[in-house]
Amino acid sequence: MRAGKPSHCFRPEDTRLLSYLISKNTRSSSQSPAYSDDDPKTSRRLDELRLRLSKLGLPGAGEKGNRVHEDADFLFLASRKNVHVSSEGNRGARVSSEAVALKDGVTRRVVGSIIWRKNVPAPKWQMRATKRVDPLGRIKNGRVERRVLKNERNTLSVELAFRPPLQPGELIAYGFYVWNGRHFAMTRAEAEERYNDRWVREGLAVRDPTDELQIAVEFPTGVRVQQAQLEKDPILNQDGPNVPGRILQRVIQQGRRLEATLYHPENGRYFLSWVPPE
Repeated sequence: MRAGKPSHCFRPEDTRLLSYLISKNTRSSSQSPAYSDDDPKTSRRLDELRLRLSKLGLPGAGEKGNRVHEDADFLFLASRKNVHVSSEGNRGARVSSEAVALKDGVTRRVVGSIIWRKNVPAPKWQMRATKRVDPLGRIKNGRVERRVLKNERNTLSVELAFRPPLQPGELIAYGFYVWNGRHFAMTRAEAEERYNDRWVREGLAVRDPTDELQIAVEFPTGVRVQQAQLEKDPILNQDGPNVPGRILQRVIQQGRRLEATLYHPENGRYFLSWVPPE
């Protein structure tokens, strides 16, 4: 969890308290530390965190609440995608996630990337370092093993296997990098010819409760897009045309960068979309 977040988000110093609440709210047989109500500051922050979990559809310890995400394995504290566009249209995408396990015995997570185009060259990719931490000190030397499930021209999927299985409240962090040569259309005419669509898109999927979602794209110096927006659940076809999704916000280019951030997004597919210059 990172510093500098808005006050309604989880903070780095909340890690142990958050893990405590989540582990206490399961039927896990593992032992969790007890926090005394005699400390007003700790008691107040626990109440605040219970409210935050409730707003995300994840009742805090001792609450029945509205279990919107009853089947979710993880609470994602942050899910981010940063994309670099070169002057030749090359694509370098870094995806990173931080999550906390919600269930006892989580054994795996599948992550990956897909490109909505046919006949694209196989990408170069690299799995970045994965981390596993138990703020409550129950698990020593927990491992994360990686196995490639699919590595095709437009699809990459990797399984993260947890040995031993995760306990509720454990934190994981992972990421990967994908590079595609001459992937992006750099003009509107090129986009319409290549995609049968004037919009170019970069997206992230949300399938678990998520606190913060961010998609950012950085362009070469001097490139100014005509329009940009954050949209949800467009209908994409490999040969186009595509059907635009629900527009959530207009995005203004700042210098070389487009950036869109959402807090507590619903499940779905989110795309930062733009129209290239003429």
